[in-house]
Amino acid sequence: MKIKVTLNKADRTVEIDTDKMDPKGLEYLVEYGLKQSLNDAASAVSADDPDCKAKAAEAADARLAKILAGTIDSRTVTRLDPVFKEARQILTKALVKAGLKTKDLPAMPDWAEFEKVAKKYKAPISKIKAKAQEIVDAKGADEIELSI
Repeated sequence: MKIKVTLNKADRTVEIDTDKMDPKGLEYLVEYGLKQSLNDAASAVSADDPDCKAKAAEAADARLAKILAGTIDSRTVTRLDPVFKEARQILTKALVKAGLKTKDLPAMPDWAEFEKVAKKYKAPISKIKAKAQEIVDAKGADEIELSI
């Protein structure tokens, strides 16, 4: 399986093929990611709570169950339509280039909001969607993308 990880701050993407990885490297990635994810779930429990340890363990167990079942929510793992993701990046770059400050960029969590923003700024929606589809087609279909 190919996995692509987008490094937002570095503005680049790293791709790995898990079928070609040494098992030690794959073990490291899974252990590191799993540890981070379970600790993130447990961190929602206040240290001042008298049942902190039990509640933290419960939160971590619930997260693990979702991971194993493949039902982990999208706040933890990015599962965006790849065409939408590319279209949103294209529009965002165009808005910044046109002078909009990053902090003032409107949220575009879905196609409906994307289209509202594009119309507001008179961006060519069909042209952006076509370019986004072209980018996705060039990347291939057997990739998983995560943003960190």
